[in-house]
Amino acid sequence: MINVDYNPYYLDSYHKVDERYLILNVLPIHYGIPFDDLIHQIHIRTKQDISESSLFGYYGFDRYIKDDVPIFICEEEALKGTLSIFEGMFESESEITFTIDYISIEQKTVEKTASDWKKEFIKLSERQSKLIEFKTKDYETVRLQLSAEYKELFNSRIQFVKYNFMSEEEKSLKIFEESIFKYVIKAAEDANPGFKLMQHLFRK
Repeated sequence: MINVDYNPYYLDSYHKVDERYLILNVLPIHYGIPFDDLIHQIHIRTKQDISESSLFGYYGFDRYIKDDVPIFICEEEALKGTLSIFEGMFESESEITFTIDYISIEQKTVEKTASDWKKEFIKLSERQSKLIEFKTKDYETVRLQLSAEYKELFNSRIQFVKYNFMSEEEKSLKIFEESIFKYVIKAAEDANPGFKLMQHLFRK
């Protein structure tokens, strides 16, 4: 349970000033905190040495950056003196993956330089390309699956009608296939082609 608004961000980079001082550069996500000409930082001073912390391992900060994991860092009401790192876009779906015993936490902003803008543009471009590639793969997988299922259904319906309702003469003239092609063309011009084609194929 937290007593602040859950406003997650992406971890852009981090810098360990010393064994007990950590700076996180983050990118706000929610529209309530607009992107601007400032670098958003979280400064954390810890109670213990964090140089060997698993935060710096594969499942910690590096994964947050690489996989664009939405995170939010704050103190829970029941755990005074301990920061919890939440993963998730929304509080209701979030989970705590790390905790840090801390002395202080402070949010700061630093004005971006031309170099900072260039780095941000490159990272945003890479993130966009990664998301497009991910979604395209999902779309192609589903498209091929539906196409295969539809083709199987279409062919089985043709064979059923052909061998149960057509004469030998009609089979040899391929009249049925030609009529089906006409239905396909007609259905493609309809506002709801899938439904329209099913009406033609499965009508009694």
